[in-house]
Amino acid sequence: MDPIIEIRDVSKQNRQPTKVFSTNIEINKTGHKMYHPSETHSRQNLVRKFGEDIGGLMFFLVRFPCLDHIYITSYSIVVALKTINDAYEWSPTIDTMINLSIKSLAEKQQRDSLIIRVEMSSNDPTGRWYSDDSAKWLTGISQQRFWRPMRSMSSKYLRVLGKPWQQFVPQVLKIPGVEEVEPFYNTFSVEIGDVYVPRWDHIEDDILHILTETFHQNVIIEHDEK
Repeated sequence: MDPIIEIRDVSKQNRQPTKVFSTNIEINKTGHKMYHPSETHSRQNLVRKFGEDIGGLMFFLVRFPCLDHIYITSYSIVVALKTINDAYEWSPTIDTMINLSIKSLAEKQQRDSLIIRVEMSSNDPTGRWYSDDSAKWLTGISQQRFWRPMRSMSSKYLRVLGKPWQQFVPQVLKIPGVEEVEPFYNTFSVEIGDVYVPRWDHIEDDILHILTETFHQNVIIEHDEK
């Protein structure tokens, strides 16, 4: 699955050659920051901060001739060059390097991610089923159902499922609207109350955040509506 990369040329507004590269994958987890060519940045430090792909890209960009500045956010990179004789000249090499770096990062993220298939049914809008076909997560062989509020015996059954699920299930049951969680092998289902159906997408965002934190892996979602 190729990442989405949008490029906006804002040279006229900025009165210098400037492009904004936006993408749908997270390229920077360290906060927004401006870089100038006058600053000294080693490749090693940039790779340590941004990772191999984006760190290498940043090292290439800060040393690029005529660079004015770079501004990097979680999902975008802004590159501005100095004007040459008041002319707006842009180098297509920058476009190529940014595209290649983001695509390389996306491939690695996908390779290291949990690919989660979400099944929804129009006949049962309160329930959704989540499965990991790669079996990167595995529960114990015991299939258990957990309700909100959790019962006193629940901790005993959670231990059978394994340590990650001891963390995951109670946190999901704390999400407003969630009434039931049922994990089994490489799947789990979640039931919510009828009045919360319009908020399913928001609830799912919270579930996937907990899933990411529990398994320490990026999560890629594929919806399958029946």
